[in-house]
Amino acid sequence: MIQIHDYSAILYLMYTATLVTIYLPIISLLQLKFQNKKNSPFETSGFFMNLSVVALCIATATSGVLFYINHRLQNSTMEDFSLVRYMILKGVFSFFGIITPVSLILVLIIPNNLDWIRYVIICVLLGVVAISNFRVYKKLNDMEDDINMEAHQMV
Repeated sequence: MIQIHDYSAILYLMYTATLVTIYLPIISLLQLKFQNKKNSPFETSGFFMNLSVVALCIATATSGVLFYINHRLQNSTMEDFSLVRYMILKGVFSFFGIITPVSLILVLIIPNNLDWIRYVIICVLLGVVAISNFRVYKKLNDMEDDINMEAHQMV
């Protein structure tokens, strides 16, 4: 008997490990940029620096939750878990996983007097993640409806 494995749960953990791995060099670049200056990046770009730290914590926690849920779904012990909840968790993970390095890179690249550009970029990313997750949810929901219709026609 051939057994098929689903490795998507492990991919969440691998993504988080990659996220933490690239986070540290970006922090080092920020230290170099602000090395001989009076203010730290937390003082000049406090919102985006704090956003990055909070986003890293949320992405890491959500990754662990998704890993746990994926494992439980594979073992069929959580059959009542809603697809909507799962897609919301994936959306939160996607958004904060992207925002973590992007907010640091925005502090590195964009001058402080152009903060509005940073806000626009963050809002656009939120919109892109929301739309893409909605489209995936809609596609999965349509596939589920097609499967139910075929099963109903067979009966």
